[in-house]
Amino acid sequence: AVNGVANGSAVRGAAASPNPAPAAVSGGPTKSVSLQEAVAAAAATAGAQAASFAAVTAAGAAGIAGASAAAAGNGSANGTGALGSPAVVVGYTIDGSDNVVLNTPSFPSRPGRQHCEFYTKTGYCKYGIDCVFDHPTQYAVQLTEQGLPYRPEQPICTFYQKTQQCKFGPSCKFHHPPLTPIYAGEALQH
Repeated sequence: AVNGVANGSAVRGAAASPNPAPAAVSGGPTKSVSLQEAVAAAAATAGAQAASFAAVTAAGAAGIAGASAAAAGNGSANGTGALGSPAVVVGYTIDGSDNVVLNTPSFPSRPGRQHCEFYTKTGYCKYGIDCVFDHPTQYAVQLTEQGLPYRPEQPICTFYQKTQQCKFGPSCKFHHPPLTPIYAGEALQH
């Protein structure tokens, strides 16, 4: 006996003989089904399932296309994707604009004293005005609005470029330019 499906019910014994034979339908009375009827019913069920799968697949593809269009178009401008869902930031790229607001923190100048060793290496002193050492202006480093060093002559801080954060803060020895987020599904334009 071969197990098959006809109209959502299990049919047993339908393939045993081409002649009508009693078949047990789970949850219902005994019914006589021929092999041709069982095959036709199975084909109809399979066809309905395939049509349903095709409809779901087409809807899914339309949703993906919509999400890609939203991320590449107007959706990425406000940080939302398709249907107003939040867009996923996958990285950052250098902004390239010249609109960089920089400030140079002031540290105490104490001529005749030993130079602050940390300040001469990083351009920053965590002790600020309480530091007892000299802070010559030639070692000063400009800081961005986020309080990170702006050093165009140095390589970009890789951690900052990936996350837009830097655990070393103002004492980092690398460059921290303005960044623009890259959203999932957004086409890169170079």
